[in-house]
Amino acid sequence: MLVASLPFLAACFPRPLDLQLRAARTGEPVADVALHKHAVSLLTLLPSRQAPVRSDATGAARVWVPQLNTNITMLRPGYEPASIEVFKRQVPATMRSGAQPRLVFDEIKEGDVVAMPLRPVTRSPVRVRVEDADSGAPLVDAEVLAGTFLYLPAPGVEEGWGFPDLHQLSADTAGETGVECVYGFRNRVTARLP
Repeated sequence: MLVASLPFLAACFPRPLDLQLRAARTGEPVADVALHKHAVSLLTLLPSRQAPVRSDATGAARVWVPQLNTNITMLRPGYEPASIEVFKRQVPATMRSGAQPRLVFDEIKEGDVVAMPLRPVTRSPVRVRVEDADSGAPLVDAEVLAGTFLYLPAPGVEEGWGFPDLHQLSADTAGETGVECVYGFRNRVTARLP
């Protein structure tokens, strides 16, 4: 009876997933990346409240992954959020492609290192002109609000996830102002005037 239960017990234990976090363009190691683990099952519907694992000065980090469908999201100011999915069973063929790495729990071997490139956030200047819809005349002192929505796979209880600061600007005498948009994310610019 004990011999028959050994495979079951072995499957219950988490496995170490070793990651090497590097800047996508330069290849330099990225230290102090917070790695949040979110296991999805009937018993764990919310992200873990455990403190995140952090990468060291060499960009190395080890996360213990349970035998559950798990999402590991990596956050560091100045870099785009990144994530890795670990599936309990084989990944369906329709989900094998995409920007986000997908692993299978049984294929994780101790000593293997998964390279994870992190892309720095790129900001692009955008010139905004606010004008009257009927006459086309510039609207002086119109309030211009600019914000970026960072989509994260497991938003909610973690601090520092979600929206960066909202930028509040005023249109000049030509009805114009400049805003910065974050490349690769959904940016929203709103203009208003009483």
